[in-house]
Amino acid sequence: MKTKLLLGALILITIGMVFMLVAAFKNNPQQGSLNLFQQNFLSAISQQVTGNLALTQIKSPAQVSLEDLGEISPVAGMVTIVQDVLTIRESDLEYEYIEIRANKRNAQPINISNWSIQSMVSDSWVSIPQGTRTYTAGVVNDIADIYLNPGESAIIATKVSPIGVSFRENSCSGFLGSTQKFVPALRSSCIDPQSVLTPTIDTIKKYGDACIAFVENMRACTYASSDMPGVENLSDACLEYIQPLFTYNGCVDRLGETDSFYDGKKWRIFLGQSERLWKDNYEVIRLLDEDKRTVDVFNY
Repeated sequence: MKTKLLLGALILITIGMVFMLVAAFKNNPQQGSLNLFQQNFLSAISQQVTGNLALTQIKSPAQVSLEDLGEISPVAGMVTIVQDVLTIRESDLEYEYIEIRANKRNAQPINISNWSIQSMVSDSWVSIPQGTRTYTAGVVNDIADIYLNPGESAIIATKVSPIGVSFRENSCSGFLGSTQKFVPALRSSCIDPQSVLTPTIDTIKKYGDACIAFVENMRACTYASSDMPGVENLSDACLEYIQPLFTYNGCVDRLGETDSFYDGKKWRIFLGQSERLWKDNYEVIRLLDEDKRTVDVFNY
């Protein structure tokens, strides 16, 4: 009996839906089926269920006009802000950075060290500092203006530099990233361990089998420190040879004159701030040249 009643109820519901569908098509043939779907199927979903869903709130970007931007720089379009909101909305100062990029069609390098970056909402601005082209560990580095070559980019972090200075990445920068935190991470190519000590008759006799095997199993951009597993099996001659080579400075001495030392690398610039610069939402970031003219703007 219950089965028959349930079947009859389903038949009546089906007939009712068909009737509503026909009526909807008569009133508006193009929108009839869509209206029926929206009014009946969606309204049948429990408000209690939809109320618990975590719906993403869509926010309009902060508005900015040409009048707000003031005078436009002659190099506008030659250097642009890479529009990545995720790196700006980080709540931790450690991860906050923006990236700028020089147009690959530029005829010459562009000096950005006298430029600045401004929040047009808070009116605060920070100057882009000088940096060192080839960083040397353990010494006070000479600094100079930073030039972006055509197609080159710069990661501009809000925080203080982990190594005390802004610098240009090179083929050995991965050593720096193995002892200090950089965001985003530095590339870890560095020097090929096997190129430092190949198993020739002379090297086997001079440094021993354990030394050869140790080097062959080292990871790139790794310091040959005294606390590494297997170091206790190495001869003094082996350690005296490999430890200076497997350092950042040793890598620079070995690769610094190669043609590819700087290929595809970025500048790492640090603004030296102790607090975040950019708002999570409704922010307008402006890149200004040495005369405070607008080079580029990024609003979100």
